[in-house]
Amino acid sequence: MPTATANEPCFIALQVVPTLVWGGTGVGKTTVLSQLAASLKRNFHLLIGSTHLPEDFSGYPDADRNVGVIRMLPTQWVEKFMDGSGFLLLDELTCVPPTTMAAELSLITERRVGDYTLPESTIIVAAANPPELAPSGNALPPSMRSRFFHYRWQVDRNELFKGYRAGLEWSAPPFPIVPSEHKQLYPKYGGLVEAFLRGTPDCMEKLPDSDETLSFPNPRTWSYVVKTLSAAESVGHAPDSSVANQLVRGCVGDAAGAEFLRYVAQLDLVNPADILDGAIKFKYQNRPDLNICLLTGLVKELRSNTTAERWTRAAQVFCDIGEHEVETFLTQFRPLWNPVAQGGVRPDGWMPQANLLNRLMKLVPQGIQEHTSK
Repeated sequence: MPTATANEPCFIALQVVPTLVWGGTGVGKTTVLSQLAASLKRNFHLLIGSTHLPEDFSGYPDADRNVGVIRMLPTQWVEKFMDGSGFLLLDELTCVPPTTMAAELSLITERRVGDYTLPESTIIVAAANPPELAPSGNALPPSMRSRFFHYRWQVDRNELFKGYRAGLEWSAPPFPIVPSEHKQLYPKYGGLVEAFLRGTPDCMEKLPDSDETLSFPNPRTWSYVVKTLSAAESVGHAPDSSVANQLVRGCVGDAAGAEFLRYVAQLDLVNPADILDGAIKFKYQNRPDLNICLLTGLVKELRSNTTAERWTRAAQVFCDIGEHEVETFLTQFRPLWNPVAQGGVRPDGWMPQANLLNRLMKLVPQGIQEHTSK
Protein backbone atom coordinates (compact mmCIF):
# COMPACT_ATOMS: atom_id res chain seq x y z
CA MET A 1 0.00 0.00 0.00
CA PRO A 2 1.55 3.35 -1.02
CA THR A 3 2.24 6.07 1.51
CA ALA A 4 -0.05 9.05 0.90
CA THR A 5 1.50 12.47 0.44
CA ALA A 6 -0.06 15.65 1.81
CA ASN A 7 -3.40 16.45 0.13
CA GLU A 8 -3.31 13.23 -1.91
CA PRO A 9 -7.01 12.44 -1.24
CA CYS A 10 -7.83 15.82 -2.77
CA PHE A 11 -5.60 15.24 -5.80
CA ILE A 12 -7.24 11.86 -6.44
CA ALA A 13 -10.81 13.06 -5.95
CA LEU A 14 -10.61 16.14 -8.18
CA GLN A 15 -9.74 13.94 -11.15
CA VAL A 16 -13.10 12.13 -10.92
CA VAL A 17 -15.65 14.30 -9.04
CA PRO A 18 -16.24 18.04 -8.38
CA THR A 19 -14.05 18.93 -5.41
CA LEU A 20 -14.23 21.82 -2.95
CA VAL A 21 -11.01 22.71 -1.15
CA TRP A 22 -11.38 24.53 2.17
CA GLY A 23 -8.59 26.45 3.85
CA GLY A 24 -7.41 29.72 5.30
CA THR A 25 -6.27 32.66 3.25
CA GLY A 26 -2.76 32.55 1.79
CA VAL A 27 -2.16 28.80 2.32
CA GLY A 28 -1.45 28.02 -1.34
CA LYS A 29 -4.69 26.44 -2.56
CA THR A 30 -4.92 28.36 -5.83
CA THR A 31 -1.19 28.19 -6.54
CA VAL A 32 -0.93 24.43 -6.04
CA LEU A 33 -4.10 23.71 -8.03
CA SER A 34 -2.83 25.75 -10.98
CA GLN A 35 0.46 23.82 -10.86
CA LEU A 36 -1.47 20.58 -10.69
CA ALA A 37 -3.40 21.56 -13.81
CA ALA A 38 -0.13 22.19 -15.64
CA SER A 39 1.21 18.77 -14.60
CA LEU A 40 -1.98 17.18 -15.93
CA LYS A 41 -1.47 19.15 -19.19
CA ARG A 42 -4.81 20.85 -18.60
CA ASN A 43 -6.05 24.24 -19.76
CA PHE A 44 -6.37 26.10 -16.45
CA HIS A 45 -8.93 28.86 -15.99
CA LEU A 46 -9.72 30.77 -12.80
CA LEU A 47 -13.19 32.18 -12.18
CA ILE A 48 -14.05 34.26 -9.12
CA GLY A 49 -17.83 34.17 -8.97
CA SER A 50 -18.20 37.35 -6.93
CA THR A 51 -16.86 39.34 -9.91
CA HIS A 52 -19.27 37.75 -12.41
CA LEU A 53 -22.91 38.14 -13.31
CA PRO A 54 -25.27 35.14 -13.19
CA GLU A 55 -25.41 35.24 -17.01
CA ASP A 56 -21.69 34.43 -17.15
CA PHE A 57 -22.73 30.94 -16.01
CA SER A 58 -26.33 30.61 -17.24
CA GLY A 59 -25.67 32.23 -20.63
CA TYR A 60 -26.67 35.42 -22.42
CA PRO A 61 -29.84 35.41 -24.54
CA ASP A 62 -29.36 35.78 -28.29
CA ALA A 63 -32.10 35.68 -30.90
CA ASP A 64 -31.66 33.09 -33.64
CA ARG A 65 -34.03 34.55 -36.21
CA ASN A 66 -33.41 31.76 -38.72
CA VAL A 67 -35.37 29.29 -36.57
CA GLY A 68 -37.20 31.71 -34.31
CA VAL A 69 -35.70 30.75 -30.94
CA ILE A 70 -33.65 32.36 -28.20
CA ARG A 71 -30.30 30.69 -27.56
CA MET A 72 -28.31 31.11 -24.35
CA LEU A 73 -24.72 31.87 -25.36
CA PRO A 74 -21.77 31.37 -22.98
CA THR A 75 -18.89 33.74 -22.38
CA GLN A 76 -15.54 33.34 -24.14
CA TRP A 77 -13.80 31.07 -21.61
CA VAL A 78 -16.13 28.18 -22.50
CA GLU A 79 -14.76 28.03 -26.05
CA LYS A 80 -11.27 26.98 -24.99
CA PHE A 81 -12.70 24.19 -22.82
CA MET A 82 -14.58 22.41 -25.58
CA ASP A 83 -11.63 20.15 -26.44
CA GLY A 84 -12.02 18.33 -23.09
CA SER A 85 -8.77 19.57 -21.55
CA GLY A 86 -10.27 22.12 -19.17
CA PHE A 87 -9.36 22.57 -15.51
CA LEU A 88 -11.79 25.11 -14.05
CA LEU A 89 -11.18 26.61 -10.61
CA LEU A 90 -14.12 28.42 -9.02
CA ASP A 91 -12.34 30.46 -6.38
CA GLU A 92 -13.64 32.36 -3.34
CA LEU A 93 -16.87 30.34 -3.41
CA THR A 94 -18.17 31.60 -0.06
CA CYS A 95 -18.06 35.18 -1.40
CA VAL A 96 -20.37 34.52 -4.36
CA PRO A 97 -23.76 36.31 -4.25
CA PRO A 98 -26.81 33.99 -4.10
CA THR A 99 -28.04 34.81 -7.62
CA THR A 100 -24.67 34.02 -9.18
CA MET A 101 -24.24 30.93 -7.00
CA ALA A 102 -27.58 29.59 -8.22
CA ALA A 103 -26.37 29.94 -11.81
CA GLU A 104 -23.21 27.99 -10.95
CA LEU A 105 -25.11 24.90 -9.79
CA SER A 106 -25.72 23.40 -13.22
CA LEU A 107 -22.13 24.18 -14.24
CA ILE A 108 -20.71 22.14 -11.36
CA THR A 109 -22.64 18.90 -11.81
CA GLU A 110 -24.04 19.03 -15.34
CA ARG A 111 -21.16 21.09 -16.81
CA ARG A 112 -23.75 23.20 -18.57
CA VAL A 113 -23.14 26.85 -19.44
CA GLY A 114 -26.01 28.42 -21.34
CA ASP A 115 -26.94 26.02 -24.12
CA TYR A 116 -23.46 24.49 -24.15
CA THR A 117 -22.27 21.46 -22.22
CA LEU A 118 -18.61 21.11 -21.35
CA PRO A 119 -17.02 17.71 -22.07
CA GLU A 120 -17.33 15.12 -19.31
CA SER A 121 -13.55 15.10 -18.94
CA THR A 122 -13.54 18.72 -17.71
CA ILE A 123 -12.11 18.97 -14.19
CA ILE A 124 -14.09 21.29 -11.91
CA VAL A 125 -12.61 22.37 -8.59
CA ALA A 126 -13.70 25.06 -6.17
CA ALA A 127 -11.80 26.75 -3.36
CA ALA A 128 -13.12 28.65 -0.38
CA ASN A 129 -12.18 30.28 2.86
CA PRO A 130 -14.48 29.68 5.82
CA PRO A 131 -17.19 32.40 5.79
CA GLU A 132 -15.70 34.16 8.81
CA LEU A 133 -12.43 34.69 6.88
CA ALA A 134 -14.03 35.80 3.59
CA PRO A 135 -15.17 39.34 2.71
CA SER A 136 -18.97 39.31 2.61
CA GLY A 137 -18.68 35.59 3.23
CA ASN A 138 -21.73 33.37 3.59
CA ALA A 139 -22.23 29.72 4.47
CA LEU A 140 -22.95 27.57 1.43
CA PRO A 141 -26.50 26.24 1.06
CA PRO A 142 -27.01 22.46 1.09
CA SER A 143 -27.77 22.49 -2.65
CA MET A 144 -24.22 23.73 -3.28
CA ARG A 145 -22.50 21.62 -0.62
CA SER A 146 -24.01 18.39 -1.98
CA ARG A 147 -22.32 18.96 -5.35
CA PHE A 148 -18.80 18.47 -4.01
CA PHE A 149 -16.33 16.20 -2.35
CA HIS A 150 -15.12 18.38 0.53
CA TYR A 151 -11.49 18.54 1.59
CA ARG A 152 -9.72 20.59 4.25
CA TRP A 153 -6.42 21.79 2.80
CA GLN A 154 -3.12 20.92 4.48
CA VAL A 155 -0.03 23.06 4.08
CA ASP A 156 2.72 20.76 2.77
CA ARG A 157 5.67 22.19 4.69
CA ASN A 158 8.26 20.22 2.69
CA GLU A 159 6.96 21.53 -0.64
CA LEU A 160 6.62 25.04 0.81
CA PHE A 161 10.21 25.14 2.05
CA LYS A 162 11.46 23.65 -1.22
CA GLY A 163 9.89 26.59 -3.06
CA TYR A 164 11.48 29.07 -0.68
CA ARG A 165 14.91 27.55 -1.35
CA ALA A 166 14.27 27.68 -5.10
CA GLY A 167 13.78 31.43 -5.01
CA LEU A 168 10.00 31.44 -4.57
CA GLU A 169 9.50 29.02 -7.44
CA TRP A 170 7.08 26.14 -6.83
CA SER A 171 6.17 23.12 -8.93
CA ALA A 172 3.30 20.68 -8.49
CA PRO A 173 3.74 18.30 -5.55
CA PRO A 174 3.87 14.56 -6.24
CA PHE A 175 0.43 13.12 -7.00
CA PRO A 176 -0.96 9.97 -8.64
CA ILE A 177 -2.64 10.17 -12.04
CA VAL A 178 -5.92 8.24 -12.03
CA PRO A 179 -6.08 5.91 -15.06
CA SER A 180 -9.24 5.68 -17.14
CA GLU A 181 -9.43 2.00 -16.19
CA HIS A 182 -10.60 3.04 -12.71
CA LYS A 183 -14.15 2.96 -14.10
CA GLN A 184 -13.92 -0.83 -14.30
CA LEU A 185 -14.05 -0.80 -10.49
CA TYR A 186 -17.39 1.03 -10.40
CA PRO A 187 -19.42 -2.22 -10.22
CA LYS A 188 -17.36 -3.36 -7.22
CA TYR A 189 -17.89 -0.25 -5.15
CA GLY A 190 -21.38 0.30 -6.53
CA GLY A 191 -22.28 -3.16 -5.29
CA LEU A 192 -20.84 -2.41 -1.86
CA VAL A 193 -22.75 0.87 -1.61
CA GLU A 194 -25.98 -0.82 -2.72
CA ALA A 195 -25.64 -3.64 -0.19
CA PHE A 196 -24.81 -1.19 2.58
CA LEU A 197 -27.74 1.12 1.83
CA ARG A 198 -30.20 -1.77 1.56
CA GLY A 199 -29.16 -2.85 5.03
CA THR A 200 -28.90 0.69 6.44
CA PRO A 201 -31.59 2.74 4.65
CA ASP A 202 -31.31 5.60 7.17
CA CYS A 203 -27.89 6.39 5.69
CA MET A 204 -29.26 6.95 2.19
CA GLU A 205 -30.12 10.59 2.68
CA LYS A 206 -29.86 13.06 5.54
CA LEU A 207 -29.82 16.84 5.27
CA PRO A 208 -27.20 18.64 7.36
CA ASP A 209 -28.38 20.07 10.68
CA SER A 210 -25.96 23.02 10.64
CA ASP A 211 -23.99 25.22 8.26
CA GLU A 212 -20.76 23.71 9.61
CA THR A 213 -21.67 20.24 8.25
CA LEU A 214 -20.03 20.24 4.83
CA SER A 215 -20.56 16.69 3.55
CA PHE A 216 -23.76 14.70 3.93
CA PRO A 217 -25.32 11.62 2.32
CA ASN A 218 -27.69 11.62 -0.62
CA PRO A 219 -27.80 9.58 -3.86
CA ARG A 220 -25.40 11.97 -5.60
CA THR A 221 -22.75 11.93 -2.87
CA TRP A 222 -22.95 8.13 -2.59
CA SER A 223 -22.14 8.02 -6.32
CA TYR A 224 -19.09 10.14 -5.45
CA VAL A 225 -18.06 7.43 -2.96
CA VAL A 226 -18.14 4.87 -5.78
CA LYS A 227 -16.06 7.06 -8.08
CA THR A 228 -13.46 8.18 -5.54
CA LEU A 229 -12.89 4.73 -4.01
CA SER A 230 -12.51 3.27 -7.51
CA ALA A 231 -9.98 5.97 -8.34
CA ALA A 232 -8.13 5.39 -5.08
CA GLU A 233 -7.85 1.63 -5.61
CA SER A 234 -6.65 2.18 -9.18
CA VAL A 235 -3.62 4.05 -7.80
CA GLY A 236 -2.95 1.57 -4.99
CA HIS A 237 -5.04 2.66 -1.99
CA ALA A 238 -7.14 -0.10 -0.45
CA PRO A 239 -10.60 0.46 1.10
CA ASP A 240 -9.06 0.29 4.59
CA SER A 241 -6.44 2.99 3.88
CA SER A 242 -6.39 6.48 5.37
CA VAL A 243 -6.91 7.89 1.88
CA ALA A 244 -10.11 5.88 1.45
CA ASN A 245 -11.27 7.00 4.88
CA GLN A 246 -10.86 10.67 3.97
CA LEU A 247 -12.51 10.18 0.59
CA VAL A 248 -15.62 8.52 2.01
CA ARG A 249 -16.03 11.08 4.81
CA GLY A 250 -15.46 13.95 2.38
CA CYS A 251 -18.29 12.65 0.20
CA VAL A 252 -21.00 11.63 2.68
CA GLY A 253 -19.85 13.02 6.03
CA ASP A 254 -18.48 11.55 9.22
CA ALA A 255 -21.56 9.70 10.49
CA ALA A 256 -22.62 7.88 7.31
CA GLY A 257 -19.00 7.53 6.24
CA ALA A 258 -17.99 5.81 9.47
CA GLU A 259 -20.91 3.37 9.16
CA PHE A 260 -19.97 2.48 5.59
CA LEU A 261 -16.28 2.05 6.38
CA ARG A 262 -17.17 -0.21 9.32
CA TYR A 263 -19.35 -2.30 7.01
CA VAL A 264 -16.57 -2.67 4.44
CA ALA A 265 -14.02 -3.58 7.14
CA GLN A 266 -16.23 -6.44 8.36
CA LEU A 267 -16.60 -8.06 4.93
CA ASP A 268 -14.93 -11.43 4.60
CA LEU A 269 -13.28 -10.88 1.22
CA VAL A 270 -11.51 -13.70 -0.60
CA ASN A 271 -8.04 -13.02 -2.00
CA PRO A 272 -8.46 -13.30 -5.81
CA ALA A 273 -4.81 -14.34 -6.25
CA ASP A 274 -5.37 -17.43 -4.07
CA ILE A 275 -8.14 -18.59 -6.42
CA LEU A 276 -6.18 -17.88 -9.61
CA ASP A 277 -3.14 -19.75 -8.29
CA GLY A 278 -5.22 -22.73 -7.14
CA ALA A 279 -4.46 -22.22 -3.44
CA ILE A 280 -8.16 -22.22 -2.53
CA LYS A 281 -11.39 -23.41 -4.15
CA PHE A 282 -14.32 -21.08 -4.61
CA LYS A 283 -17.62 -22.06 -2.99
CA TYR A 284 -20.66 -20.02 -3.94
CA GLN A 285 -22.46 -18.00 -1.27
CA ASN A 286 -25.55 -15.88 -1.80
CA ARG A 287 -23.68 -12.63 -1.16
CA PRO A 288 -23.88 -10.41 -4.25
CA ASP A 289 -21.87 -7.68 -2.49
CA LEU A 290 -18.96 -10.08 -1.91
CA ASN A 291 -19.30 -11.78 -5.28
CA ILE A 292 -19.06 -8.59 -7.32
CA CYS A 293 -15.94 -7.65 -5.35
CA LEU A 294 -14.46 -11.06 -6.16
CA LEU A 295 -15.15 -10.87 -9.90
CA THR A 296 -13.70 -7.36 -10.06
CA GLY A 297 -10.66 -8.55 -8.11
CA LEU A 298 -10.14 -11.53 -10.42
CA VAL A 299 -10.08 -9.28 -13.48
CA LYS A 300 -7.70 -6.87 -11.76
CA GLU A 301 -5.32 -9.72 -10.81
CA LEU A 302 -5.38 -11.10 -14.34
CA ARG A 303 -4.36 -7.71 -15.72
CA SER A 304 -1.05 -8.07 -13.90
CA ASN A 305 -0.52 -11.75 -14.77
CA THR A 306 -2.79 -13.63 -17.14
CA THR A 307 -2.17 -17.20 -18.31
CA ALA A 308 -4.51 -19.78 -19.78
CA GLU A 309 -4.56 -21.66 -16.47
CA ARG A 310 -5.28 -18.60 -14.33
CA TRP A 311 -7.91 -17.35 -16.79
CA THR A 312 -9.64 -20.73 -16.73
CA ARG A 313 -9.90 -20.69 -12.95
CA ALA A 314 -11.34 -17.18 -13.09
CA ALA A 315 -13.88 -18.15 -15.76
CA GLN A 316 -15.04 -21.12 -13.68
CA VAL A 317 -15.73 -18.77 -10.76
CA PHE A 318 -17.60 -16.45 -13.14
CA CYS A 319 -19.81 -19.36 -14.17
CA ASP A 320 -20.38 -20.53 -10.60
CA ILE A 321 -21.57 -17.05 -9.66
CA GLY A 322 -23.39 -16.33 -12.93
CA GLU A 323 -25.55 -19.44 -12.67
CA HIS A 324 -27.04 -17.83 -9.53
CA GLU A 325 -26.52 -14.11 -10.24
CA VAL A 326 -26.39 -13.39 -13.94
CA GLU A 327 -26.37 -9.60 -13.46
CA THR A 328 -23.31 -9.84 -11.23
CA PHE A 329 -21.65 -12.05 -13.86
CA LEU A 330 -22.33 -9.55 -16.65
CA THR A 331 -20.74 -6.59 -14.84
CA GLN A 332 -17.25 -8.00 -15.49
CA PHE A 333 -17.77 -10.42 -18.37
CA ARG A 334 -16.52 -8.13 -21.16
CA PRO A 335 -13.09 -7.42 -19.62
CA LEU A 336 -12.79 -11.12 -18.74
CA TRP A 337 -13.60 -12.21 -22.28
CA ASN A 338 -11.89 -9.56 -24.36
CA PRO A 339 -8.30 -10.48 -25.29
CA VAL A 340 -5.41 -8.52 -23.84
CA ALA A 341 -4.84 -6.70 -27.14
CA GLN A 342 -8.38 -5.30 -26.88
CA GLY A 343 -8.09 -4.15 -23.29
CA GLY A 344 -9.31 -7.38 -21.68
CA VAL A 345 -7.54 -10.17 -19.79
CA ARG A 346 -8.00 -13.29 -21.96
CA PRO A 347 -4.62 -14.38 -23.34
CA ASP A 348 -4.33 -13.31 -26.97
CA GLY A 349 -5.19 -16.04 -29.46
CA TRP A 350 -6.33 -18.48 -26.77
CA MET A 351 -9.83 -19.99 -26.37
CA PRO A 352 -11.19 -22.04 -23.45
CA GLN A 353 -12.21 -25.67 -23.80
CA ALA A 354 -15.66 -26.39 -25.18
CA ASN A 355 -17.33 -27.29 -21.87
CA LEU A 356 -16.25 -24.04 -20.19
CA LEU A 357 -17.07 -22.02 -23.31
CA ASN A 358 -20.57 -23.49 -23.35
CA ARG A 359 -21.11 -22.59 -19.68
CA LEU A 360 -20.05 -19.01 -20.36
CA MET A 361 -22.18 -18.61 -23.47
CA LYS A 362 -25.32 -19.84 -21.71
CA LEU A 363 -25.04 -16.86 -19.39
CA VAL A 364 -24.33 -14.24 -22.05
CA PRO A 365 -27.10 -12.31 -23.88
CA GLN A 366 -27.37 -12.80 -27.63
CA GLY A 367 -25.81 -9.42 -28.42
CA ILE A 368 -22.67 -10.22 -26.49
CA GLN A 369 -22.55 -13.74 -27.94
CA GLU A 370 -22.38 -12.21 -31.40
CA HIS A 371 -19.58 -9.93 -30.15
CA THR A 372 -17.58 -12.81 -28.68
CA SER A 373 -17.83 -14.93 -31.81
CA LYS A 374 -15.97 -12.33 -33.89
